Formats: sequence, C-alpha cells, structure tokens
Amino acid sequence: MLHIILMILKILGILILSILGLGLCIGLLVLFCPIRYYLEGSIYGKPNGHMRISWLFRLICMTLSYQEDRFAWKLCIFGIRLRKPKKKNLLFGSRKKIQKRREKKEKKQIEEKTNEKEQVIEEKINKKEQIIEEKNSQKTEDKENKEEKISQIKEKKVESIPIKIKGILNKVKNIFTKIREILFAIKTGIPKVITMLRSVHKKKQMVLAFIKEEKNKEAFRYAKGNLFQLLCHVLPGKVTIKLHYGFSDPAITGILTGMIFMFYPKSAEKFQLMPDFEKQVLEGELTIKGRVRLIKVLWLLFSIYFHKECNRIIKMMLKTLTKREL
Repeated sequence: MLHIILMILKILGILILSILGLGLCIGLLVLFCPIRYYLEGSIYGKPNGHMRISWLFRLICMTLSYQEDRFAWKLCIFGIRLRKPKKKNLLFGSRKKIQKRREKKEKKQIEEKTNEKEQVIEEKINKKEQIIEEKNSQKTEDKENKEEKISQIKEKKVESIPIKIKGILNKVKNIFTKIREILFAIKTGIPKVITMLRSVHKKKQMVLAFIKEEKNKEAFRYAKGNLFQLLCHVLPGKVTIKLHYGFSDPAITGILTGMIFMFYPKSAEKFQLMPDFEKQVLEGELTIKGRVRLIKVLWLLFSIYFHKECNRIIKMMLKTLTKREL
C-alpha cells in the first residue's frame, strides 16, 4: 500500500515539476525572445507599404499591407492563419439542377420585365392626369393670389410709416443694452482673470521649487537616463532611405537639404537623398528594421519605479491625481 502511495506521489511530483519547468521556459521565451518589426514602403505615383511584426522565430506573425488603395492584414499563429476567406463552391448539384435553376431564373426575369412595362405605362397615364389637374388648380389659385396681393399692398402702405419708426427706436435700445452688458462683463471678468493669473504664478513657483530640490534633481536625471535607453532600444536598428524630392520653388528644396545636412551630417552616408531643383517630385523607398526585448523594457521601467526618489515622486503624483478625482 505504501509503495503505491509513494508511486502516485512520485508521478504527481514529476508532473508538477514538468509543468513548472514548462512555465519557466515559456516565461524565459517571452522575456528574452525579441519582438521583431519590419517596415517597407515606397512612393512611385501611388503609395505602397508592407509591415511585419513577428515573435518566437515567426511562429506568431502579423502582416499589414497597403497596395493599390487596398488595405489587407494577416495573422498566423504556429503556421495557422486566422480568419481565412471562405471559398464558395461554384457548382451546386448536377447539370440538370443547374439547368432547372437557369430556366426558373429566366422565367422570373421575363415576368419581372412585363410587370415593369405595365407599371411604367400606368405611371405615365397617371402623371398626365395629375399634370392637367394641377394646371387647372394653379390658374384658379393665381387669380385669387393676385387679388389678395393688391389688397395687402394697399394696407401695408398705410401701416408702414409708424412701424418703421418703432423699428429704429427698438434697434437703438438694443445697442445701448448690449453696450451695458459688455461693460458689466468686463467689470466682473477682470478680478477673475487676476485671480487666475495669481494662481498660475503660484503653481509655477511651486513647480520650480520642486524641480530645484537636489533629491528631485537626482530622480529626474535617473529617470531621464533610463527613458533615453528605452527609446534607443525601441527605435529601429537599421534604416535605409532612397528619396528623390523637389518642390515648385527651388529655394524651398535648397533650404530643406541644407537643414537635413546641417542637423544630420551623417545622413549623406546612410541615406540616398536626391534633391531636384527643376520640378516638383516626391518618389522614394524606405525600409526599417528593429527589435524589442521585453526583459530590457521591464528592467528599465522597474528600475525607475523601485528607485527611492523616483518612487517617492510617483506616489506623490498618484496622491494628487486621486485627490482631484475625489
């Protein structure tokens, strides 16, 4: 009996250890295996592009493409493509069934055409009758409208003079009321603006005092260095550009090329830049390659969080945000 229990415990221990080992291997793969990204684009008349994001030696891969004004995407997990397009079978049954279906369709089409013709003829007849009735009714209405207009014009001429005077007086009153409202708004608004400017000035002084403290300076330096490392890690390692560009004004192309070579003097070695001073052109190719390791990203973020001074500042910021929400 003891032998059986020990055997069961042994098997359970092996299973638990194998599960733990498998979980550890998966965790190490997730952390150390990099996420690779590749981007390729070109502009020759129409823009075209292709992007691929892969992980675990392309066992999990996602591709995005834009070609001929069409966007497409594809996701593959362990070689299995998700959301495959369903292929519709073109043949349904035997030839006899297909012939019967065709005959039925033809009959339906003939019936529909005859019904449409009859409806069109009926509609034409009804339209003609309606037009005749509308013409007769319009004639009678026009006569009545003319008589009414003549009587209204006579009445308006008599009543128009006092109404105009009243309208002018009302306009003058409205102008004065608007001027009063504007002056009152300026009176009440000036102290509010002054208080707002004072509060902004106080906040500015508090922020400057907070930044100038030695402890906070150390925290900002440490965070800045780690974030710069993270940015360098995430940015692409390989970039190749082949660009042929030109503007309608050659002076703009000259200024742009001068600025590129001034701020990026090594760009002439890395990139193929071809400025055109004669015509307006934008053609070229671009390829970007890069990778991101999760272990590196997590290490840098956790090092910022667990740094003594940085952690203090993060907690202070979270407290202020919770207070504002409440």
